[in-house]
Amino acid sequence: MNNLLKKTYTITLLPLFLLLLFPSCTEAPTDVKAICELDDVHNYVIKWEVYPQIEGFVKIYSSSTPDHFDTESLPDCKVDIAAARTTIIATHGLGRRYFLLRFNDKTDLVLGTRAPRLGNVQNFRDLGGYQSRNGKTIRWGKIFRSGSLDSLDTPSQKLFRKFQIATLIDFRETGSFVAPPRQAGLKNVINLPINKPFRFIAKRKIKDNELMSGDARLLMQDINRSFVFDSSTTFRSMFNQLLVEDNYPVVLSDMYGKDAVGFATYLLLYALDIPEEEIMDDYLLTNRYLDKRVVPLDIFNAPPEIQEAVTILMSAEERFINSALDAIKKRYGTIDNYLNEELGVSPSVKRELQQILLTDNT
Repeated sequence: MNNLLKKTYTITLLPLFLLLLFPSCTEAPTDVKAICELDDVHNYVIKWEVYPQIEGFVKIYSSSTPDHFDTESLPDCKVDIAAARTTIIATHGLGRRYFLLRFNDKTDLVLGTRAPRLGNVQNFRDLGGYQSRNGKTIRWGKIFRSGSLDSLDTPSQKLFRKFQIATLIDFRETGSFVAPPRQAGLKNVINLPINKPFRFIAKRKIKDNELMSGDARLLMQDINRSFVFDSSTTFRSMFNQLLVEDNYPVVLSDMYGKDAVGFATYLLLYALDIPEEEIMDDYLLTNRYLDKRVVPLDIFNAPPEIQEAVTILMSAEERFINSALDAIKKRYGTIDNYLNEELGVSPSVKRELQQILLTDNT
């Protein structure tokens, strides 16, 4: 269970000394962690941990929006806290549901699925629910990250419209960028191309059976360092777009939702004051939500070492993003300095972003 809930949403509710003074006056947990996932038939599986362990019940309410729950009506279900999980049958038709978990009528936690499933789309994720250092959380349904959206199948186009995403910011090169289908309902499609000369080197080496696993890791580190020094104008433009409230909800995208999107998301979450451990865990979720079998290269008859190298290219490793962060710190001293000096993300801009994307509603 601990591994499964490694990174979720944590809320601190009462100082420890109050619990010691009034142990019999509270049945509220001081720490709550929970996740919501879809099972194979798209039912919602909700799991939780509480600390300290307490007796009682959790009431679960559902809504089509994370901002309002009808708590005056009966909950969808009422479950013994000790059960630590429940399944809610998806009876609301096509569309996304959010959940309010209320522990002993004292502690509330709003929850959504991290990765709603979209046909023909890789690595689509909601960045909602991550908690900043000051206890606020990123709003659910406000900012997403994803692989390319141009191949959305018809059922997924309908689901995508339910998210009401207004703006796509896509980092693919102009020659490889394809806009999503009109049926996706986007209002703004913004292409901020990042030149990736390393991609052609990788393709040639794969074709010639010359790319080894060590080469692949070095290549990924070079790509991430290049974001720092060669693409600052692109990421400055991204932050400018994220300051426009009418653009939201926004999705950040590239081919697989991992390279430029991974770097961009790291910077955004950092600007929102999300702890770096949480940010790294989000970065590594690519390894869970990217199906490496979709690689558009015929490598199935390639030597095993070539297949291993391609798998590395389709993965996220801490050393990849750390190569960019180390380069930032070496030249600018801190990530904050880089954000301010190169991307125009000053302390006042951070406050604007936090006002748009963070909420007190846990």
